[in-house]
Amino acid sequence: MWKWDEIGEVLRDGTGRAREGGQREGRGKVGESDRERSASEERQEGSTEAQGREGAVGDYGKERGEGRAKGKDRGNLQGNKEPSKERGKARRGVLDSEGGKAGMSAQSACVQPAAGGLRRGNGEREKGWGGGVSRRQGEKLSADVEAANVYKAEFAEMVATKKLERSQVFNMDESGLVYKSTPKRTFVAADQAQAAGGKKQLERVTIVTCSNADGSFMLPLILIGKSKNPRCLRNVNKDELLVWYRSQTNAWINKEIFEEWFTDVFVPKIESFLNSKNLPKTAVVLVDNCRSHRCVKINDIEVNFFPPNVTSLIQPMDQGIIQTVKLHYEINLVNAIVEAQNENMTLIEFLKTIDVHKVIFWIADAWKKVKPTTMQKCWKNLWPKKNQRCVDSNGRGLFYYR
Repeated sequence: MWKWDEIGEVLRDGTGRAREGGQREGRGKVGESDRERSASEERQEGSTEAQGREGAVGDYGKERGEGRAKGKDRGNLQGNKEPSKERGKARRGVLDSEGGKAGMSAQSACVQPAAGGLRRGNGEREKGWGGGVSRRQGEKLSADVEAANVYKAEFAEMVATKKLERSQVFNMDESGLVYKSTPKRTFVAADQAQAAGGKKQLERVTIVTCSNADGSFMLPLILIGKSKNPRCLRNVNKDELLVWYRSQTNAWINKEIFEEWFTDVFVPKIESFLNSKNLPKTAVVLVDNCRSHRCVKINDIEVNFFPPNVTSLIQPMDQGIIQTVKLHYEINLVNAIVEAQNENMTLIEFLKTIDVHKVIFWIADAWKKVKPTTMQKCWKNLWPKKNQRCVDSNGRGLFYYR
């Protein structure tokens, strides 16, 4: 009897294993059906997205076609004999619908077709990713030409009314100076692929320049640092420095510094200078509309403001004077680096030794090296010389200086 019991147990085990195998097979089929269903859903979503993209492309093409048709109709309404050229202008955003005048948008103004690379501002080609895009730097793209022309006429009227000479009109402007910044280009040996570089030195001070129109009187520079009493100036009489030193949290000029400079430095020195020239004590200092500048007037010496967005066009200090000062400073810095390397000192070690006291000597020397002829040339946009015609941006004559 025991054999029959063993046979029954074996049969029961086989039946259980068969049942478990069937369940696993069923679960496998269910998983396969789920995967098939998800794959079909993904295919449907992909086809829907493709249709959406095709629709978007079709809408974009339709909008471009409507834009071309509008540009063509506009050109025909204006009576142009060359509609194909006008369509090209409409595509570049040159056509002005209000007055029919040709103007350039900020984006199209930066484009100069040049097969083979970029073009610099002087027309020189430059290789790059853009093909026909020229790099523009500075503030001239945001400059207000009309406001500059209006101010030129107002300035000429002020000069004639007050009977000012060139030695009585001053311009003052400020700029940041990264005083440890080395030149961006250098020479390397023939066996070197490139020069070794390092981290950028970001220590900054502010320099303020001021001079009259004929370059006959240049006031001492204002140098603004972050520390009120730098360690390098603790045993130095600040009144005997080559610059007028002041401090501010961000090393920038503020209203208090400007008013103190105008009252304690500018007015006394200008009055003494005018006395030596036997000129009336009347003077004007031109400044931009920075909020740190204040409208101050002492006796007949006053502050006059430029309109907004015209400094890149007519402010004399922005026409090359400050840039010349920085170039002379860079030469002084490089000469000091060469002398230090001749004494077996590395560049990094030397840069760590540069402090505000050394910067004062180098920047004061750079300011002295600016020639009066440089000052005079930088005033020509605002105040041309006698018998020289002043013109606006379109070449139209505004007035003559007599």
